[in-house]
Amino acid sequence: MKESSNSANTTSVDICKRLGVRASSEEILELIHHVQSGVPVAVAATAAGVSIEDAQRPLLAMLIAKADAGYEAALVRVLSKAAMHDWHAAAFVLERRYPERWGRRQAERKSTEASTMRIRVAVPEAAREAAAADVNGEPSATRATGKDET
Repeated sequence: MKESSNSANTTSVDICKRLGVRASSEEILELIHHVQSGVPVAVAATAAGVSIEDAQRPLLAMLIAKADAGYEAALVRVLSKAAMHDWHAAAFVLERRYPERWGRRQAERKSTEASTMRIRVAVPEAAREAAAADVNGEPSATRATGKDET
């Protein structure tokens, strides 16, 4: 029995060496499990006792990315299943997956464009002069005399 446990321990050390990490195989497995459960990588690494430097090594980073993609795929399956029974979930999926057709930004952009529309109005010269006089604090000719001098 000692041989098989020693053999398993040697295999674990070989795997960690191949990954280029100082962490133990148990720590690596715990890290991967956390990431598969949705824990952010930095938090998962800390919780598992794996250094961020080790987590960023190419082979381990690839395993972490695969675990994270598996978690994302599981969430998409849950959301897609919920969308079949709840219109809120369906709307959420449509808005996020096809934002160019179903996103809220399209409607918000149109309302913003409408609210910032500029309108040009032709103003007679006399009205323009009266407005300028009001701005400068001068009484307009119409107000002073009560008659329009045009």
